[in-house]
Amino acid sequence: MLSALKFKTSDRSGWPEITSVFGIPIDRGTLTDILKDIADIAQYGLRVPATVCLMNAFSVVEANRNPAHMTALRESDICLADGLGVAWLARTPKIAGADLMLAAARHPELGKMRHVLLGGFGVAYRAALRQWAEAGVPPYCKPFIPEVTLDGDIVVWANETPCDILWVALGCPRQELWMHANRDRLKAKVVIGVGAAFDFLAGRIRRAPRWMQGIGLEWLWRIVQEPSRWRRQVGAAAGFLRLLLR
Repeated sequence: MLSALKFKTSDRSGWPEITSVFGIPIDRGTLTDILKDIADIAQYGLRVPATVCLMNAFSVVEANRNPAHMTALRESDICLADGLGVAWLARTPKIAGADLMLAAARHPELGKMRHVLLGGFGVAYRAALRQWAEAGVPPYCKPFIPEVTLDGDIVVWANETPCDILWVALGCPRQELWMHANRDRLKAKVVIGVGAAFDFLAGRIRRAPRWMQGIGLEWLWRIVQEPSRWRRQVGAAAGFLRLLLR
């Protein structure tokens, strides 16, 4: 986390900037705070790309049983609460990947940077169109969508064009492990793992109604939307509860 801390200049109103949730350092702050941090990092740059991870119950449970995943999260530059349970424990607002992408497109600084969407395997292009259409502004630089397949060197595709912000949707924990393993090879300034955000923005998966998001029932909505994921969603909920009770 140390490489990006010096760029965190937004006012947190006296909050500690980072708190631990089951061993994972979670950055505390509003969406506005986080956007400023990311913009500052992208503007001033680091020797290697800064990595941003978004954490929900499944991510936390996976990290606590997968040491490599835990290491990737602990050595990232920013970890955000993308789940009501994680946000509640960290006492910080929840920031979902899709919301972060839309807000970045609207942001006066980030909206003028070069964006690459990597992953999604078929939905990234539609996600990019929605990202900028919903922001209500034309992209300063047209988002670049590499033609990615499951085989081959994904880093090569990611580096095909100059890039400020690289959005990665490879699924958890694959995307966090990939970002951690390849950050020395990537040319982007900030690399952000956003999980299912491409699917949501592209309309392939409908987001839960806001009232369900507000009471932490997104996992149940995902089961309804994708019944094949019920084992993963129920397992994440049960695993998170075990962590709370231990």
